[in-house]
Amino acid sequence: MQTSLEAPQNNKVLFNSLVDLVSTDLYRYAFWACQDNQTAEDVVQETFIKIWKNIHQLREIDSAKAWVFTIFRREHARIFEKKAPTLLDIDTVPEDQLKNIYATDTTRHLLNTALNTLPNEYSDPLVLQIIGGFSCDEIAKILDISKPNVLTRIFRARKKIRSTLSTSKIELDDICGL
Repeated sequence: MQTSLEAPQNNKVLFNSLVDLVSTDLYRYAFWACQDNQTAEDVVQETFIKIWKNIHQLREIDSAKAWVFTIFRREHARIFEKKAPTLLDIDTVPEDQLKNIYATDTTRHLLNTALNTLPNEYSDPLVLQIIGGFSCDEIAKILDISKPNVLTRIFRARKKIRSTLSTSKIELDDICGL
């Protein structure tokens, strides 16, 4: 049984480990969502404040990353609920996550355009998979939808992108695993 002095120390260790585990991916996703460095940092900071206040609610360490991203999405929605949706800029995706980094500017522009024509219900799971590197189970937890729904949305997102770009002769399998 933990004493009252031990519990905060364990929470601090857990919090620090969690920050180390997710901070890079969370900031990358935040930058995509906010499209502004300062705003992304602010929302990530607010997310970590909420996590610190609620660290005792983390039940399974295996689902910690999905839990953090869920908190981020809620915090982002709270802050930006009245703002227009942001557009994805493929240039903000780290190079190590793009399979075909030598893609031309035209290719990047076409891919950006195709991604930004998707409704959020399709783009959100796809971006979480591509940028966040989440599994379908984790995306389901983050978006609070079923795994089959995630699979369907990702499939439809890829299909819509392929359809949009079919005339441009881009090999989608070489870019972002689309």
